[in-house]
Amino acid sequence: MAQKNPLIGRWQSNKSETIQEMKGCGEYTTRQISSITSKVPFGELSLTINADTITSFFQGFVDIDKYKLLDVEQDLVRIEFHNKLSEEDEIMPIQVRGSRMWMPSSLVNFREVFDRRHPA
Repeated sequence: MAQKNPLIGRWQSNKSETIQEMKGCGEYTTRQISSITSKVPFGELSLTINADTITSFFQGFVDIDKYKLLDVEQDLVRIEFHNKLSEEDEIMPIQVRGSRMWMPSSLVNFREVFDRRHPA
């Protein structure tokens, strides 16, 4: 029996919740958080996730990446994908609860928060 994939759908980055996540991780000072958020426009990234692709929309750019669903256990989803920066296959744990998703970054030590977008 195939696993239900809770990632499938449209997602929008949530700037205020991502900043809360940064504060809560304990890795960054207030000054570092201000510096990061002044340079990275959180809230502008949109994702459309299908059964085997993640399409990202950011400031007019579109990027499509393949991924493989490894498993779903309660609110934790593990996927495998090819990281274009490291040129290696990686496993990413993504937390999904209701209409919210927490996606870790391979560049920083906090998770970006996304809200499920419902069709208009």
